[in-house]
This record gives sequence, C-alpha cells and structure tokens, in this order.
Amino acid sequence: MERMRPLIILMILVLLSGVSYAQQLTPKQISSYKQRTAKLNKEIVRLKKKLPTVKAKQQRVNIIDTIDRYNLEIKQINKKLYPKPTRLSSEEVSQVSGEVSPEELEALQAAEAGKLARPILRYEAGLVSGMFGGTTAGLLEVGVPLKFIVGPATTSLRLLAGLAQNQATDKRFSPVCLDLVLNYPPGFLSGVENYIGGGINYLVATSDGRAGTTLGGQLFYGVQSDGFDGLVFGELGFAILRPGYAASYKGTTVMVGYKRDLGSK
Repeated sequence: MERMRPLIILMILVLLSGVSYAQQLTPKQISSYKQRTAKLNKEIVRLKKKLPTVKAKQQRVNIIDTIDRYNLEIKQINKKLYPKPTRLSSEEVSQVSGEVSPEELEALQAAEAGKLARPILRYEAGLVSGMFGGTTAGLLEVGVPLKFIVGPATTSLRLLAGLAQNQATDKRFSPVCLDLVLNYPPGFLSGVENYIGGGINYLVATSDGRAGTTLGGQLFYGVQSDGFDGLVFGELGFAILRPGYAASYKGTTVMVGYKRDLGSK
C-alpha cells in the first residue's frame, strides 16, 4: 500500500480542487457567478427547445443529462450567492439569470420543478479495449452517476472487469477496476465532453492459478461523443497492475470503447 499513497493523495487533491473554500465573495466573484448563471440558463432554454425535435433515444438522454448538470451547477452557484434559503421573485431571478424572457423563466421553473421525466438512478454499460498498464485488455464497463458535483464537473463511479494478457501472451489476468470519474461539459478542458478520473484495481484471478495480493491503480483522461445510438469514447492514462507475488505490469493506457444508457434501477 505504500506505493499507492501518491495515487491516493493525487485523487484527493483532484476532488478538493473544486470544493468551495471561501465564505465571503468579492464583487468580482459575484459578477463572475452571475454571468455564469446567465450563460447556463440560456443554454438550458436552448436545449429544452431542441429536445422535442430529437428522436434518437441516446441523444435525448444526453441532452437531459446536460440540462441536469447545468441545473446542478446553478444550484451550487446560488448556494454561494445566497447562503440563506430565500424565495426569489421573478425580478430577482432575472437579475441573477441575465436577460431572460418570461417564457424562458417559465421553462426554467418547469425544469427546476422536475417536469422533465427522467429516472432517479440511471446507469450505463459498455465495452472498452486497448492497452492497459502494459497489457492488452478487453473490459466490460458499468457506470453509475453520483449526486454531487465538483466545480463544473458531475461525478460518477465506474466499475470495469474483464481479461488482460501481457505482451508476451504467456500470462493472463482478470482485473477488476473501480474508478471515480469527473465529467466535464464541452468547453471546459476541451471542446467536447471529456472526463478525468482514477481508481484502484485488483487481479481476482491469473493464469498462475492464484489471485493477486496487492492493489494496483490507474489515472486517465478521456473524451466522448454521440455515435451508433450511444456514446463512443477514448482515453489516455497510466496504470499499474500488481499481482504482488510477481513483477508488476505498468505503462501507458490507450483505450477506446462504446457504451449505452440502460435506463434506471
């Protein structure tokens, strides 16, 4: 576990980087937050107008996810701007939101009231393959969103399991990975949907007839976009697989994959 400490510390720092640390806001911060809220509100209105014209199921899901993500960010901003619970008038909402028409405000209030039909807990499943920590791997993936946000990013947990083999093809493994993922909207970090994350892995079985005895870990950055009625994604990173009783496998991660939304539990 000593070798895992830098990885764990890095994950903690990534999480803390988006946590609010100041109780008092400067006029510049207040102005910046209000401008961000106005931009998000207008984007929500645009997406809500677009939603009825979209027929593809996965694309509709992605639009609803984006609206939810923007609403979550607006709530976080409002908590900073208005620490005490208050009931804002339409005029006050307009001041925070920017130049928003009454019709747009009505649409926003409908979204806030939860009139968009969506499951309470939604999850995704897919397949990813490529180079993983010095091995060639094919992994099944299941992702579940979490209810908290870190700065502009939503969060999710990702579980992967499958098969991997070393470059000499004489050793095989069955790794299981658990990752925490920060999902960023387009325009932040890059112009498309993107994410960063990290986690731990464990070899539940090997071709040596025994399980691993030590945890490994991985860090990664990925991008994704709509495709084939789902999401196509690719990621780069670094991983280390540690049997414990034998030499570790480590190296660059280069993987591509496909996943689909599977609804709710």
